[in-house]
Amino acid sequence: MNARRLIVALLVSMTAAGSAAAQHAEDAAVGPAVPVRKAAADTSEQSVPGAVIRSALLPGFGQWYNGKRLKAVAVFGIEAGLIGAAVVQNQRAVRSTTETERVFYEDDRSRFIWYAAAFWLLQVFDAHVDAKLRPFDISDNLSLETRVTPGIEQVALVYRF
Repeated sequence: MNARRLIVALLVSMTAAGSAAAQHAEDAAVGPAVPVRKAAADTSEQSVPGAVIRSALLPGFGQWYNGKRLKAVAVFGIEAGLIGAAVVQNQRAVRSTTETERVFYEDDRSRFIWYAAAFWLLQVFDAHVDAKLRPFDISDNLSLETRVTPGIEQVALVYRF
């Protein structure tokens, strides 16, 4: 814990001490600025509540709305599989001939219903998080670098978010 605090304090002090050098180094940098690349499905009419409501109504629809097509298909398939397994186990419980067999299938059916409900909550939460993080910068320039500026006796720690 003390090592983590020491590292944070060191980074903060290096950043504060080298802010002028970092500004000078950025001003002297050669080359164009790296453009910020946004997610492919970033449109102004999409919203976080829209993704959550869609995902709550139909599993995978919120992921589809967020532009995560493959994830949407996987979510829908998993949810459909869990519900289908619960239906099959219910049919087996109805057709069972012994009490032990019926209890076994009913327990399995209940377990699949709980799994489906838990997965439904998870995929609604996933749609919310994807929608909330949609405007997050996903450029390739998420880096940490050090720069030594000639003529200035400071070392700058430059990190880009």
